[in-house]
Amino acid sequence: MSDVRGGIYRSEAGALAVLRRYEELLAAWPVPAEHTRVPTREGETFVVTCGPAGAPPLVLLHGSGAYAAWFDDVLDGLGVGRFSAVGVSLGGWLALDHAIRRPGRAERLALLCPSGVGRQRVLPLLAALPLLALGERGRRRAMRMAVGPAPDADPAIGAYTLLIHRSFRPRGGRVPFFADEALRGLTARLLPEAGYVLPGQTTEIMEFLEARRG
Repeated sequence: MSDVRGGIYRSEAGALAVLRRYEELLAAWPVPAEHTRVPTREGETFVVTCGPAGAPPLVLLHGSGAYAAWFDDVLDGLGVGRFSAVGVSLGGWLALDHAIRRPGRAERLALLCPSGVGRQRVLPLLAALPLLALGERGRRRAMRMAVGPAPDADPAIGAYTLLIHRSFRPRGGRVPFFADEALRGLTARLLPEAGYVLPGQTTEIMEFLEARRG
């Protein structure tokens, strides 16, 4: 169920706490949803599906060629051909990487603070590290320093994020950059001067995805 030996979680207790809280949040999902496990070359992928059955597929990706191949398996397992995607942080990187490697399959991408585009700023993260030793309050301050301006988040989501930070061992290393040549085939509208957590984003994303193609 967990993978403590593989180094994903810091402890078995932390792994169980994260999974239990995740199940509680899923139970509070605001609309009817189905839970599916899709077999892929990297193992099973858990998928939450909701919305009208006949609606165009919109894939949400949460924060290499291997990723693109795995994503192909997930889409094929769900019976999805062409699709739109919303990606946040590393999910934005994954959506871009897949669109570059599989041109024509993604109709549109809505990318919120995607990784791999532009210079990565390490100093804010280094400055936030000492705060992690100051308990819960320090962790909250560190998160604000790392993500920039943000609206007041749902307390349940904020608490769950802190639980993950306490229990999960993050993967190190820099996220690969996208070369300018790889990005030139994609066009994008930008929302500049926004923090990592964007308030009121749902309406803008839906308008973008539903807009008439130019």
